[in-house]
Amino acid sequence: MNGGDVVLGAWMSYTTQSGNNTLNYQYLDVQGLAERQDHILEMYSGNSLASKAQFRTLPIDLPSAVEDPLTVLLGSCFCSSRSESVSIGAAYLDLQRLYKTDLKILCGDQVYLDDPTLHFTLHTHTPADLEDRLFANYLRTWTQMGGSVAGGFSTGNQSFLQGGANFFTSDDHEFWNNAPSWATLIRDTWSQQGRDTWRQIASSLLEVFQSRVTMTQFNVGNVSFFMADTRFNRDANRQRFMSDNDLAALRTWVSGLTGLGVLVVGQPIFDKKAGWTGALTDWGLPDYQQFNDLVPALAQTDHSILVLTGDVHFGRVAFCQLKDQVYLYEIISSPTALVNPAVGGKWKAAPDLFPADSISGTVSAGVSTDANFKFTANHFLTLSFSKDGADTQVIVRAVEIKGNGQPVSPVEIARLSLR
Repeated sequence: MNGGDVVLGAWMSYTTQSGNNTLNYQYLDVQGLAERQDHILEMYSGNSLASKAQFRTLPIDLPSAVEDPLTVLLGSCFCSSRSESVSIGAAYLDLQRLYKTDLKILCGDQVYLDDPTLHFTLHTHTPADLEDRLFANYLRTWTQMGGSVAGGFSTGNQSFLQGGANFFTSDDHEFWNNAPSWATLIRDTWSQQGRDTWRQIASSLLEVFQSRVTMTQFNVGNVSFFMADTRFNRDANRQRFMSDNDLAALRTWVSGLTGLGVLVVGQPIFDKKAGWTGALTDWGLPDYQQFNDLVPALAQTDHSILVLTGDVHFGRVAFCQLKDQVYLYEIISSPTALVNPAVGGKWKAAPDLFPADSISGTVSAGVSTDANFKFTANHFLTLSFSKDGADTQVIVRAVEIKGNGQPVSPVEIARLSLR
C-alpha cells in the first residue's frame, strides 16, 4: 500500500458444506489517506506478488468547473458466462485513458447465480451441491481474466473490479430470478425449503464477495449519496423491499439534504405495477406496499434527487418536477453483459406519471423521457459531477462495451444542472 495506515483484520474463512471449496479473506481498514489521490494495493505471498488493485480517494469538496469532475461509473447486469462479457475490463481500462473514474456503482446482478437457466429448470440440488454451484459461479465471475494488458491487469471482469473502488447493491440474480418469490424456471425455488436454502447460501456469499451492509452514505461537498439495497431484505408477501431501519434512514437523508441527492436502488422507480405477470417474471418496486412509503419520502425533498438504477436491460433517462427548481431524475444503466438475447433489445419509455399507480395522499407528477437515448447494447454510464454556481452540473455519458479490442467512444447523453 502506497501511503496511509493499513489496519489488518483477522483472516476469515468460508468453506462450502462439501469441503470442496474454501475462500480465505479479510477486511482491511485503511486510514490517513489524502483526498483525491490514486493508490495501489499489493498483496504478496512470501516474496511473490499474488494480487493487486487500485483505487482513488474521494475529494472532500465537489470540483469546480475548471477542475477534473467527480466521475462515477454506473453499471448493472453482468453475466460472466457470455463470451462477450470478457470485454468489460478492456473497456474500463480504455476509458481511463480518456478520463479517470473516481468510483464505480454496481447496482445489481453482478452475478447470475441462476445461470444456466436450463440446468436449474431440469434439476434440483442438495444444499451441498447448490452451495458448490453458487460458489463456483462467484469464483468464475470474480476471477474472469481474458487477455493481459499493460500494468498487469486483464481484460476481464477481474480487472474491472480491481481497477477502482466498487460500491455494490444487490438485485434478484444475486439470488435467483424474482427472489425471494418462486421462479417459474428454477426448480429449487418451487418449495419453501428450497427457497430458504438458496437464500441463506446466496446471502452468505453476497456478504463475502460484495457487501456486508444494506445501505451506504457519503458526501462530496453538498452532493450526498445514499445507496440502498432493495433486494437483500425483500419479503415474499410484497410488503417490504428494504428494512424499516433502512427506510427510516432514507427519510432522514432526504430531509437533511443541503444540495443534490444521489439515490441508488436496484430497480426503477418510474415504473408501473407488474400485476399478475410479476409472478412469472419479476416484481418491481411499485408492487410492494413499502413503495407507498418511499414515494412520499422522496416527494418531501427540497433539493433535486438523482436516482441511479439498472435491472431492465436498457439505458434510459427520465425526470419529473416535484417543486419549483426541484427535480427527480432517474438514470438507468443495464446491461454490462446481457444474460440472454431473448431478454434484451427491448427499450421502454418511463410511464407518463410518477407514481404511475395512484397512492393515497400523493399527487402524481408528469414524467418526461429522453427519447434520444435508447441504449440496449452492453454498456455502462459515467456521471461527472462539478460545481455550477449554486447548482451541481452532471454530465452523463454512455460507454458501449464493444469488444474485439475496439476503443471506447463515450457519448454524451445528458447535461443537467440541479439544485
